[in-house]
Amino acid sequence: MKKLLVTTMALALVFVVFKSNAQVSFGVKAGLNVADISQDFKESDWEEATKMMFSYKAGLAVDYGLTDALSIKSGIEWSVKGYANDLEEEFSDMDGVEVDGSAKTSLNYLEIPINVAYNISGLQVYAGPYIGYAIGGKTIYDFTVSYEGGEMSVDEETTLVGVSDGYNPDDIGDNEMAVNMLDYGLNVGAGYKLGPAMISAQYGLGLGNLSVMPEGSDTDAGDYKATNKVISVSVSYFF
Repeated sequence: MKKLLVTTMALALVFVVFKSNAQVSFGVKAGLNVADISQDFKESDWEEATKMMFSYKAGLAVDYGLTDALSIKSGIEWSVKGYANDLEEEFSDMDGVEVDGSAKTSLNYLEIPINVAYNISGLQVYAGPYIGYAIGGKTIYDFTVSYEGGEMSVDEETTLVGVSDGYNPDDIGDNEMAVNMLDYGLNVGAGYKLGPAMISAQYGLGLGNLSVMPEGSDTDAGDYKATNKVISVSVSYFF
């Protein structure tokens, strides 16, 4: 699947470059991400209780008009993905315990989408693959657990380091955690054009596994699969 997505994106870019009559528009984009993850742990019942978190995306937008109705939407984006821990759910099986605060994981991606769009009367629907490269991130725990007779506070921060599967564990320092540097998946969305502006909403389904294992590990990262999923609302302005 990874090779298919990369090949598809490469072919789309080649097609655009050599399409001499394509009308190209450049713009800027900014928007809101509502991010979470999906988990499928085959060798363990332990999966984090998560919920959506709010983040953002921003970048450069490019629209290649192939015909009046058909175009290719691309560009490069800084997109923050991740998830928030559902602390109430995680402590729900403990009687008399209350939790106050938050815990969340944020991952920063440089992302390139290649979407094929169909346009009619200002309305646009589109779909296509994306590929992203993780530029680090953080996991921040800042919450207090209260119970009969006392309380416990957690105030910790872990830096996320993008690596490939089979990384050298010596490259990961204290208070650091490894995460797969490569993300890829599919986008589907719709938008409406108002003059030079485009208002869009999309869903991004991640297919790349966030989990990675160190070199020499007998554990398969595929047995601990975690993938991004993001709902986005954005505004693009073309010059």
